[in-house]
Amino acid sequence: MKQTRKILYKVESGSKMYGTSTPSSDTDYTSVFLPTSYDLLSLQNCEFIDMSSKGAKEYRRNTNQDIDNQMHSISRYLHLTLHGNPNLTEMLFCKNPIIEDSRFTELKNNYSKLVSIHCYNSFTGFAISQKKKLEYKSKRFIQLEKAIEYLNKMYSEDQLVDTKMTMNEEVSNWLNQNLTEYKGKKNNRESFHVGLPVSVIYEKINYEYNNYGWRVHTTTFETLGYDVKFGSHAIRLLVESEQLLLNGFIEFPLSGKSLNDIMSVRKGEVSLEEFYKLCAVYEDRNRIALEKTKLQKKPDFKWANNWLTSMLKQAIVSGEI
Repeated sequence: MKQTRKILYKVESGSKMYGTSTPSSDTDYTSVFLPTSYDLLSLQNCEFIDMSSKGAKEYRRNTNQDIDNQMHSISRYLHLTLHGNPNLTEMLFCKNPIIEDSRFTELKNNYSKLVSIHCYNSFTGFAISQKKKLEYKSKRFIQLEKAIEYLNKMYSEDQLVDTKMTMNEEVSNWLNQNLTEYKGKKNNRESFHVGLPVSVIYEKINYEYNNYGWRVHTTTFETLGYDVKFGSHAIRLLVESEQLLLNGFIEFPLSGKSLNDIMSVRKGEVSLEEFYKLCAVYEDRNRIALEKTKLQKKPDFKWANNWLTSMLKQAIVSGEI
């Protein structure tokens, strides 16, 4: 028999919870649900449901018409939170949830048992990995762009489509020195040898440039060399990490200079060089906060496990599951 999954907790997450939304921001919802008996006992255990309006294979930025709507089972939620998952840990500090069951309130009231020094690696680690991806994507895209400009300068339109025109040593050397991140159509690094057909190389470079991904084909990327939304998320994660390390909790919505820094990046007011400097400042602040933190070294798995098993047992006995 089909059962309805009871929502224990639902928040409007993302930028509207952070206080970083803009007129173009989409709407994000994250929920935690109580599993059904079918979820617990069958071979088709359901722990995660994605009901977002935009499919995962739609390669475009969300608009203000899109809705991200993700649901996690309470077991999955606890497991990921105990391991410092940023998106789910943040939910513990939402002040205005849409739905909050009294059982989840108990969990929120005991957030100090769930949060640990692990947050440093999870929050700052994710932020730094995002920054590195942004740096690599920017470098690679800019190289492709310069290579196209160079070839357009070196050859006429007719020569670029002439299958008999081959690269000379000058062009070969320039491409090998300046297109170091080129991977080719099959994601294999390639060298540009003397004698290769110019038309083929030009076509491959253009193909990679035009199909590089929607994040780089934006106005801010063209002017600044990086995706500002991607960058603002990295700064936000570092801000949240510092708060957790120093205070043990995150104060939403974000405010003060930290919010101004995030929004300056988000609005495209920060150059790529300034963005890297800003990241370095917050990374240093997190290292200092790590030395001062009073967070427990590891979360209280025993308490969390006892709470979960007790709560599920009561739900089963009462017939709720």
